[in-house]
Amino acid sequence: MNNAVSQIIGQIPVGYVFDAHFVISQLIKHYSDVYIHFAGPNQTTAQMHGKISQIIDNLPNTRQLGNNFYSENIHGISGVNTYWEVI
Repeated sequence: MNNAVSQIIGQIPVGYVFDAHFVISQLIKHYSDVYIHFAGPNQTTAQMHGKISQIIDNLPNTRQLGNNFYSENIHGISGVNTYWEVI
């Protein structure tokens, strides 16, 4: 999962802003096997997505900007999310 997330973010130009919903949608489209096998047997989708956010947060080329970004999740539900900048 770390490699897939890193590759997705590596395609975003420096200085651009993104959120975890974007990364998750790209994982589903382009790394579906990695995405499907990432969750533990008793792990919820929300927990798994939280772990993906932690991966994003720990990358050396990202900087968290805040948690007041409004976007749509994979279920079409809008809500507040954390967002990062590629550095």
